[in-house]
Amino acid sequence: MEVMSWGGNEHGQLGSMNKENRSKAYYVYEDEYESILSDVISVAAGDTHSLALTKDGYVYAWGGNEHGQLGIGYAGEDVIYPTRVLKGDSASDREYLSNIIAIEAGNAYSLALRNDGTVFAWGEVSNGKLGTVILLHKYGKVNQILTHGIWKM
Repeated sequence: MEVMSWGGNEHGQLGSMNKENRSKAYYVYEDEYESILSDVISVAAGDTHSLALTKDGYVYAWGGNEHGQLGIGYAGEDVIYPTRVLKGDSASDREYLSNIIAIEAGNAYSLALRNDGTVFAWGEVSNGKLGTVILLHKYGKVNQILTHGIWKM
């Protein structure tokens, strides 16, 4: 399945390679070469970012990244096309979050459920939203927060 989007696009959350608002549906591009994102089985939308889960178990994120809600190894810059979510602490290791079966997006955070029951969370950490106590803000890093827990959507 391909994904189409429309609406407000101030942070690139439509995945349309720009930040122009759209009143009509357009395809979400997979990369800067304007390939259409395909094989998507689920999507989720936060306040300023979007997520897509592909049938091979990978998560793609795009849009606002002020709090690291895209999970691409750093926080700050908006991303205007889908980028595969990284697993772990370093963007340089290029190990991607995999075997994911469900996704969810919140105001400035993202969640993913792996096929073994492990839950991953990344993004803004205030008020315990990510289910962790974090003293240092490590925005953009994907953290394992629960293994074999209950998933509610």
